[in-house]
Amino acid sequence: MTESEVHPGDIQASSAPVGRPSVRLIELDGQVLIYDDELRHWLVLNQTASALWQCLDGSATVAEIADDLSAVFGAQPEKAQEQVLHMVRLLGHQGMLEGVVPFKPIEPESAVQARLDAPAETEELFPQVPPTT
Repeated sequence: MTESEVHPGDIQASSAPVGRPSVRLIELDGQVLIYDDELRHWLVLNQTASALWQCLDGSATVAEIADDLSAVFGAQPEKAQEQVLHMVRLLGHQGMLEGVVPFKPIEPESAVQARLDAPAETEELFPQVPPTT
């Protein structure tokens, strides 16, 4: 999919997705997450999504990955392909795939300018959160 940029909804079972080179898989306290150094964006993955991510190297199509994962996790092949395709599209939507246009919300120019004009001291990095018991 790196030849030209596609939209996440255009990803098909015949597509061979590739994770962005700036995305790293990180294991932290039993959780698996992927983190994009360039976008400074991260996603927490479950066991199945983690296995899927590790297959996104461009050498296999979505259909082939789904077949492999259905065998490993004991899922029906048709259901696995539907779910893998959905997850790959979500990863593309989040900007984690090479050659896929991520979703970027459109902000009104006035909102962007207001944020740029706001004094830095009004922004709290760590707002006060009441303690939990």
